[in-house]
Amino acid sequence: MSVESATHKITHESANMTTLLTDQYDIQSFLDELNIYSTHEHLRYEHEAINRVVTERESVLSLFGTNYPVTDFRSVGATEEEVLSLRSNAGRYDERHNLLLKYAKRCRNTTQFKALHRALADLYEGDVLDCNSAKEMDARRREQHDTGVYHSVLVEKAGIQLMCRDCGPHFKEEKYFRTAVRMEEWFGICSWNDVQRLSAATAVPISNFDQLILAFRREAERMIDNGAVAFKNAWIYRRDPSWRLRSKAEAESCFQKAQSTMNAEWVVSGDCWRADLFPLQDFLLGELCDLAAEKKVPLQVHTGIPEGNVLPLEWGKPTKFTDLVRSFPKLDIHLLHVGHPYEQEAISMAKLHPNVTLDCSWFHQLNAHAAQFFTNWMLDEVPVWKILGFGGDYGHMEGVYGHWLQARQNLTIAMTNRIGSGQCSKQEAYSTLSEILYENPKRTLYRRS
Repeated sequence: MSVESATHKITHESANMTTLLTDQYDIQSFLDELNIYSTHEHLRYEHEAINRVVTERESVLSLFGTNYPVTDFRSVGATEEEVLSLRSNAGRYDERHNLLLKYAKRCRNTTQFKALHRALADLYEGDVLDCNSAKEMDARRREQHDTGVYHSVLVEKAGIQLMCRDCGPHFKEEKYFRTAVRMEEWFGICSWNDVQRLSAATAVPISNFDQLILAFRREAERMIDNGAVAFKNAWIYRRDPSWRLRSKAEAESCFQKAQSTMNAEWVVSGDCWRADLFPLQDFLLGELCDLAAEKKVPLQVHTGIPEGNVLPLEWGKPTKFTDLVRSFPKLDIHLLHVGHPYEQEAISMAKLHPNVTLDCSWFHQLNAHAAQFFTNWMLDEVPVWKILGFGGDYGHMEGVYGHWLQARQNLTIAMTNRIGSGQCSKQEAYSTLSEILYENPKRTLYRRS
């Protein structure tokens, strides 16, 4: 190669690099200014978070003993005793910190660990892996929480205007939250005592199957009237979530079995539902889907890897909901977490079925490179109208903020690559980000707010 050719090549590559860095800067700056909606959270109400940090003096160390870094810790040998010690505020600080160091050394490379580590450093100005620094960070955390941090961090720093909070029937609206409600108490009926408890809670007599269905639908309607913006299905944590269309006779036969069992002594683990009552559970979910379609309230379903280290991975396959999708074509069904690691299934379902939407909650901090890759895959295959771009999916503010920092990085890289490869212009990238992070969740989840 001649000197002239080499010089030309270097100049060309330098110009390309300058363009790339400019695009990255512009995309990140756009995201920094963008107001967004979160589609899926487990956050405490703010007064509960303040009490946990300020009154109970929860440490930053405890955050690594909860969702989600603890999954990585368990996968490299952490025992439940160690997890509880890390999570607890009791015990010597240095011993708990040594536990954190032991497992951080083994897991420091994972996106889940790095996202939380980075958030804590950004918010509390220190390195949690240094014991003295961690103590100073605890003091700063208590000081910040004393007057509340949801607005200053989640609204002002992250731009999150509203969050869809996953919870049971006893919820209330707060300025930061709307609710996706679970009906687990009904799906998990195991005995006659369960039925009577639900009857007392709803003030509706339930002595036969028809009364059960009436009470169930009334309770679901009450949830909508009280402000629920979605229903949530998390069956993966109780059973194989595969759903089948059941007859009323099948379901009623199961109800009669429950009637004949006064207590649930046969349950080995309270986390499991009776397999012989699956037809009743499927029928109740069908009733809920029918009502939700009528009221235009979406159903969020957990797809992909389950939290924890015990449940079968294959329970997370999005195609387990194919029959549900086909049976209720007027019901909007949101596939949470894009089915990771079954993204291709989830993406294909969203492409094929008009009532399926992809939800990127939890997605960006499960695997950064997968999120960057499949963001492009989604945008190549699925109409942008059907993509919801972010949900923190954490039980504490720091996790939500860390997840947003990671999502911002992933989306910046993905959209910069699309611009560089000629798949879209920078203006089109801005429009796409606005749609998936703000306009689509507002239209699908928050239209009643």
